[in-house]
Amino acid sequence: MRISADPRASIAAAILAAVLGGMTALLAACTKQPSGVAPMSGMTYESLPSLPDFSGWWYWDVSPEQYLAGLGEIPLKPQGAAVLKSVLEGAKAGKIPDLGAQRGRSEYCGPAQFGGQNGGVSIEIEFLFTPGRVTITDEAGVVRRIYLSDRPPRADADESDTGTSVGHWEGRTLVVQTVGFNSHMEFIGPIDFGHNVRLTERFTLKGPDELEIASRMTAPEILTVPWEQTLLYRRDHGHTFHEAVSCVDDDRSIDPTTGRQRFDLTPPTDLPPPPG
Repeated sequence: MRISADPRASIAAAILAAVLGGMTALLAACTKQPSGVAPMSGMTYESLPSLPDFSGWWYWDVSPEQYLAGLGEIPLKPQGAAVLKSVLEGAKAGKIPDLGAQRGRSEYCGPAQFGGQNGGVSIEIEFLFTPGRVTITDEAGVVRRIYLSDRPPRADADESDTGTSVGHWEGRTLVVQTVGFNSHMEFIGPIDFGHNVRLTERFTLKGPDELEIASRMTAPEILTVPWEQTLLYRRDHGHTFHEAVSCVDDDRSIDPTTGRQRFDLTPPTDLPPPPG
């Protein structure tokens, strides 16, 4: 005896199939690239070889004199300008003021932070390209994750030690916008970054081994006008990674509250002269 199917079940199945088919078509339409429009540079593995060659380690090509001159160009508000003046005067006299003491706490063993400049005078940086992201690392432990997008970062991004960075390629130049800086991060001595800091960077290869980073920072609580600077980095062929560490929490000879040597290092008066 043959049992006929319930016509109501057949109708329900047909409706469900139509709904699922419509949702599938809608999803495909939303995710499909418009005809003739290629994905953004750097979003796929296939596009990575066409990007500029940022491989290897890079060092900031600057002399001590150029570094100090650059500090003198920062458009700081009066309080910060006074602190900077003491630093520059001390440098000319061969003595750098203890800025950590001015903050009233030790500056040792703080977290790795990005304060607007990649690497430093003695710290090299490295770039890693992966689909949808550019990562910048340095020998001090800073890791910047730059997400590729055609939209700028959200102005209300949470604060962090490296900020929130979003970038895109304009031809051969990587343009990066960063917000969400740690407002309590040290800018100079007792002067903190403050809130609503924004940074725009443009990374451009000027030659096979020359990388230019032009930046513009706005920091309304400490700067009178936006601070613009252009830094030149050079590729360091054959460089071997060297971790830069200033942490002394486990060194009993250092006072963790002041960062100063706690033992008397004065040689005894009856110490015999070294041999030879």
